[in-house]
Amino acid sequence: ADFCFEVVQVIHDIVPVLWSDITSKILNAVSPLLTSTDLDKCVFICDPLDVVARVDLFVHFVVLSKLVQDLNATCNIELGSLDYDNVVNAYEKISVNIFYTIREDHALVILSHCVYDMSSEE
Repeated sequence: ADFCFEVVQVIHDIVPVLWSDITSKILNAVSPLLTSTDLDKCVFICDPLDVVARVDLFVHFVVLSKLVQDLNATCNIELGSLDYDNVVNAYEKISVNIFYTIREDHALVILSHCVYDMSSEE
């Protein structure tokens, strides 16, 4: 697991150099990690998505990045805890229609996050 997070840091650092040529590969690598990690690591894993969104400028990628940020929103009052209002609002944005408008690798990130949330005790 520690190795995976070192790789995520490398991905974060290399994205600006490779531009959008590698975004699909990054999404496919990040998605499985989102199904089985805790909140702190999930936020860390999602950080490269922000970098890719800034580099790729593909409108749906920016929407995906914002949605994933909202799904992982943390509470300012209770450190290490989710901001459930933001999380619920993010889930309200996920509908069948969203999956018609995004790429398969984007859907995989959203579904991976949903799998994690459904398996969480919170």
